Formats: sequence, structure tokens, C-alpha cells
Amino acid sequence: MKNSYRRLLSFALVLVLILSTAAVLSGCYVTRSAKMKFVEGTYELTSYSGDSNWLEERGIKLIMVIRSDGTGYYGYKDNTTDGFISELRCRFTQDTEDSSKYQYVEVDFTGNGEYHQLGINADWRTQKLGSSTAKWKGNLFQGTAEIDYYISVGFTRISKKTDRSVLDEHFPGEHQTVVYGMQKYQGTYEFERCDGGIYPDVVGYVPPSPFVYFYLNIDFYDGTGKAYYMLTKDEVAKEVEISVKAIKNDDGTFSVHVGEVVGKLLEENFSRYIHLPRTNPEYMKLRYVGDMSHESIVVHCENAYAVYLAGLDVSQ
Repeated sequence: MKNSYRRLLSFALVLVLILSTAAVLSGCYVTRSAKMKFVEGTYELTSYSGDSNWLEERGIKLIMVIRSDGTGYYGYKDNTTDGFISELRCRFTQDTEDSSKYQYVEVDFTGNGEYHQLGINADWRTQKLGSSTAKWKGNLFQGTAEIDYYISVGFTRISKKTDRSVLDEHFPGEHQTVVYGMQKYQGTYEFERCDGGIYPDVVGYVPPSPFVYFYLNIDFYDGTGKAYYMLTKDEVAKEVEISVKAIKNDDGTFSVHVGEVVGKLLEENFSRYIHLPRTNPEYMKLRYVGDMSHESIVVHCENAYAVYLAGLDVSQ
């Protein structure tokens, strides 16, 4: 399975640099409001620079589709990140002087509710989105603050199409579309306990675990996963690659296909979980523990086995 940790980290950093205003004091948007027919469509990131030409240096390719209904897609890759396609959400700000036109578009790429604003500069000839944001250095309170450079971002509309067809041309091959909102579930899960079964009516009863350890690493971008586990009955370490796919249900909840098993993705007590059915009605409860690398998971598995061995009753 490809390194999903590196992929997520790389893409997250790029989005922060491209569109975030968290580290700056001011932003500038060159706008020319336009009707929606000149705004929605397929755009390519055609300029991205700061203290150098970052677009060229990092080999970034970012193409997005924005639609008037607030939905869309984007495809992304760079020098260290494999190409993938995901859903996005967008929203538009009307021109205060002409309500039939739009002045800004905001885009949420990762599904975490953070929208990033771009100015619309469009007419019947050319359609562009962009921003220019000052990156400061020094200390504002000590009177040493000054502009270091500007982070400039530019998107150019390359098609009026609002489907995935242009994306598929630029990102050939079979790409599973990552469902909007799924990015936060990307990563590694650890077996916490079995739950939901018919157990003795004893306060605090926890059914015995069949595992010495169990970790499930999921990469929704390429539709692969890997299970790392050891059963208590044989103490044999295993690594099994499996297919994964996320589904958004009609009621807004998420399901995940792990091989042939269909589980639930949900949040409980400020943590993310996967519930995988085991025997009706019992399920395995897996808790999200971050986006761990293969090497890190292996270390956790070895440590878990050492703890298990240390707890055995050697007199039996």
C-alpha cells in the first residue's frame, strides 16, 4: 500500500500554503464579478508562488471542478504525492452592487468545514480565480514587522464542463473518488474491544479479546488497506492487504467496505471509530489513532506483543 501518511501530509501542507490566511496579516483579491455561467466549470492551478515558483519546483498539478449547487471535485498530485481525485464543496459570494453576479468563491477541499476564499476575475473571454496574500516577518508589537513576500495563487478555467470528464483526462487510470468528508477518517485504527454482543449482566464486563493486537491502516485515496494482527490462539504475526471503499449513506452517515465486510464510520466521545461486524450482533470496535506509517505500526505491534508476553502466567 502506498504511503498515505506522506500523501496526506504533503497535500495538507500545500493547501495551507496555497489558501490559508492563518499566518498572514492581509490579503488582496483582484476581482471582476461575473454571472454564474462564467464562474462554474473546471479550473487548473496555473500559478502558485511565494519566495520562488513553488508550482514548478514542487511539480504540483491541481485541477478542480466547481458547480453552482456547491459541489465539485478536485484532482491533485505533486513530486512526492500520487495522483488522486476527491469531492469538494464550494460556496459563492454575490456582488453587493449587482446580485446577479458573483465576486468570490470559497472552497473546502478536505471536508473539515474550513473554506478558503478566492476572488473571481471573469468575463466572456477569460475566467480566473486568485488571491495575493502578504507573508510577513518580524514582530508586529516590536515594530519590526515587514512584508517578506507575497503568496500568489491563480486558477484559470480550462473548460465549462462541470462533470469529472476533464479530471479523468488529466489523471488517467482508475481513480476511486474520495467522498467529501472522508479525509478525516483516513489513517490508522486500533482494536479497542468487542462490543454490542449478549454478555453476562456484570458491571464493567468486557468480553475477552481474540487479539494480541489488531491495527487497520486505511488509504481511501487508492482504495487499499492493510490489517496487522496477531491472534491469541496462535500468536502468529500477520499482515494482510485488503480493499477499502467509503460510502456516504442517504442519511448522511458513512459506511466502509473492508474487503467483503461492511462496517460503520462514526464519532463517539470526541473520537473516531470503525464498527466492524463480527458475529450478530457483536462487532469489533476500532479506535482512530492517527495516520501512522508502516514502520510505526510495526513498532506498536512489537510492543503490544511484548506487553502480552509479560502478562502471561508462566506457571501454567
